[in-house]
Amino acid sequence: MKRKLLILATALIFMTGTAKIYAEANDTTLIALIKEGIQRIGSVFAAKSDQDMAGLKEKYKAEISKLVDDISRNASNNLSMHEKKEIQRADQELKAYLNDVKQQTTEQSNLELENVKKQITDIVNRNIAQIQNELKADLEKQLQEKLH
Repeated sequence: MKRKLLILATALIFMTGTAKIYAEANDTTLIALIKEGIQRIGSVFAAKSDQDMAGLKEKYKAEISKLVDDISRNASNNLSMHEKKEIQRADQELKAYLNDVKQQTTEQSNLELENVKKQITDIVNRNIAQIQNELKADLEKQLQEKLH
């Protein structure tokens, strides 16, 4: 690009000098010659700049597409790993919770079983004592009736 500008600048200097000499010799309009020459050169560079800009546009569109793909892939991988870790954490917490619940319910169940067993034992013991008393009384009554 720098080389082209150097060639262009050299050509302009040469054209200006030639045009000045030519204009002085032939009495033509120097400004018209310069204007026409520069416009021709400008149109070449304008067309080339349009092509170069179209190329840059495609280049950066591809870069943006690659960037979005990378972001999407990274986000998907990152979130997938996070989700797996969270599920593992949830599994551990729920397992620990279930173990605590099992222990608490087993302890409570055992306490209640012992309480109910004691109540049953107490009822049976009272019934034994009551029946023993009734049998003793019945024995005493029968002994008094039959042996006196």
